[in-house]
Amino acid sequence: MVHMHLKDAVRDKNTGEIRFVAVRSGEIDYRGQFDALINDGYEGCVSIKIHCRIQDDGEKSTREACAGLKKILNELGLK
Repeated sequence: MVHMHLKDAVRDKNTGEIRFVAVRSGEIDYRGQFDALINDGYEGCVSIKIHCRIQDDGEKSTREACAGLKKILNELGLK
């Protein structure tokens, strides 16, 4: 694998419908995913896919997704 796309989501427990949310606020264990990539020596790239719309504001959605990713990377000691 040389390229990874990030997006996060939650599933409505009643309807099963999936709703996209900012990275780190959904159900995907990105901390675990990045930890595994680090342990495997991953040297590829990562891009964020902004499928969520926070208050119908694309810029705010992008900023929150980037902030979530930065928090994950900081928790793992990466910059």
